[in-house]
Amino acid sequence: MPRWGLGALVVGASLLVHAPALGNGFTWLDHGDLEQGAALAKPGALSDVFATPYARTGFYRPLTALTLSLDAAGGPPRFHLTNLLLHALAALLVFKLGQSLGLSDFAAAAGALAFSLHTTTSLVANQLTYRGEAMLLCALLLVLLGQVRRSAWLAGLGVLLGCFTKETAFVLVPLLMAGLSLWRRPGVAVVGASALAWAAALAARLAVGVTWKFQGPPLEGATWVGTRLAVLGRELTWLLWPWRGALCDAVPISSLTSGPALQGLAAITVAGVLAWKVRPWGLLALLAATPMLSLVPIPRMASPHYLYVPLAFLALALGEWAARERWSRAALLVLCAALGVSSFVDAGRYHDDAALFEREVALGPQCREAHLYWGDALRAKGALDDAARAYAIAAEPSPGFVSYSDEAAALTNLGVVRMEQDRPQDAFEPLSRAHALPADPRSHRERAYNLAAAALELQRFPLAESLLRPEAERPDPLPGALEVLAHAVGAQGREDEAQALMARVRATAH
Repeated sequence: MPRWGLGALVVGASLLVHAPALGNGFTWLDHGDLEQGAALAKPGALSDVFATPYARTGFYRPLTALTLSLDAAGGPPRFHLTNLLLHALAALLVFKLGQSLGLSDFAAAAGALAFSLHTTTSLVANQLTYRGEAMLLCALLLVLLGQVRRSAWLAGLGVLLGCFTKETAFVLVPLLMAGLSLWRRPGVAVVGASALAWAAALAARLAVGVTWKFQGPPLEGATWVGTRLAVLGRELTWLLWPWRGALCDAVPISSLTSGPALQGLAAITVAGVLAWKVRPWGLLALLAATPMLSLVPIPRMASPHYLYVPLAFLALALGEWAARERWSRAALLVLCAALGVSSFVDAGRYHDDAALFEREVALGPQCREAHLYWGDALRAKGALDDAARAYAIAAEPSPGFVSYSDEAAALTNLGVVRMEQDRPQDAFEPLSRAHALPADPRSHRERAYNLAAAALELQRFPLAESLLRPEAERPDPLPGALEVLAHAVGAQGREDEAQALMARVRATAH
């Protein structure tokens, strides 16, 4: 088969296997980032993505936000189509890198197929807000292709694309270039262009003034090391046996001598041997796995998407091995078929939150984030008591585990559900806790409104007034805020002021 035919096969297989995603809707992080617009630029203001943090976080990902904003007019199908195309492009670039570094056409194509069909990639291909991982891999592969071909403009372009897509590119670009330089020296022009692009991207980030907001888990000493080893062991299991992969990020807090930590130590040992024996793919995979160590505080210590970039290089190593013998070729083709079927089926999990998190919730209360979104699915069905129980689990730390949950959202949702059940006394405590947590200005205002509504029902009128008084001084008060404030003021005997507030409400409505 000609090379273009092999490339078309890689792209076609990637699109076909993940095609069920085109019928999926918004799930998980999509609700806040896409439906509520946290990651989207306002219409006619696309350039704003280069001057603001990503989705009200401590990240700076303007290109990711730009692609999402461009898709916003097309609804879920357009978002999903772009995700599939980005994943297919990543697979094609994996194929091109394998060829450029001397693999046979079969080995390069087989490795690219193993990567694109691997079930671990389902998260990136199907979950819309994880498309940045595919964009990052494309950018890193362009950098390496530029290094191999001694193309300064290609390497520099890849550096810019990567650093404006995801902050891990600032670390992975120099690491991967240094690792590959043991086999292919980049040349002065490539190094210069890459360094200039890297510095320009860093300057842009610093100019925006993005502040890192995330706090790491309260671990010290031996447990700090042991828990990170446990993460590595768990993610190696996902890689070798993707059919058991889970989205749940809960990791047991582990000592150095615990089973999960020893499994992680074994994973590092195996990775070190592969890095030495399977060159350059083993070393590149090992370097690409650096973010798995969670050396910088991030929300989720464990996630399948951390495997996406290193998997590309491991898959090429697998393709090189398979090309040696007829039986190994057959074995790899069987493996690719099994992975393809698994990924095709797995795409159905991303249809909605109920389908996505049902299996995660069954893993136990340590999967806190799963319970948060499971609660949303139950609430939509009207199962308010069950939703409240799910939110309560999501709001509390899980003993013995490091696991992420948006505690403020869980507490807020718990309080709102109790208000819907006409139980303001049960709503007040979680809403008070949510209001006390750090938040961006918009979220702080929304939490104040929810707490004020509960305070009004409990006849704590001065508290309700103090919470919502700032809304009366704004030209754009939150919907419903002035009505609650008017009731609180009127209940304290200031009828004229209450009527003035309601008149403002009526005027705004018209």
